[in-house]
Amino acid sequence: MLSGSVSQFPHVFGNLRELEQFSAHSNNFLGLLPSSLSFCPTLQVLNLRNNSLTGNISPNFTRIPSITSLIISQDPFLLLYRVVGS
Repeated sequence: MLSGSVSQFPHVFGNLRELEQFSAHSNNFLGLLPSSLSFCPTLQVLNLRNNSLTGNISPNFTRIPSITSLIISQDPFLLLYRVVGS
C-alpha cells in the first residue's frame, strides 16, 4: 500500500505484469488515472478511493480479464465504464 502525499500518479505501475492488488487510497493523487494500469494482465483489485483523480476512465479497464474490484469512491471521475461483468 502506498501512503503519503504525491501530486501525480506514477505511470511506472503500468509495467508491473505480475501486479495483482494495488491500493493507493488517500494519497492526494491529482489528474487522470493513467491507462497504463490497464495493461497489468493479472490485476485483480485496484483501490484508488479518496484521491483527486478526474476525467474519464479508459475503456481499457474493461479488458483486464482478472479484475474483480475497482474502488474509486470519493474521486471526481466524469465517466465510469462498467468494469466487472462487462
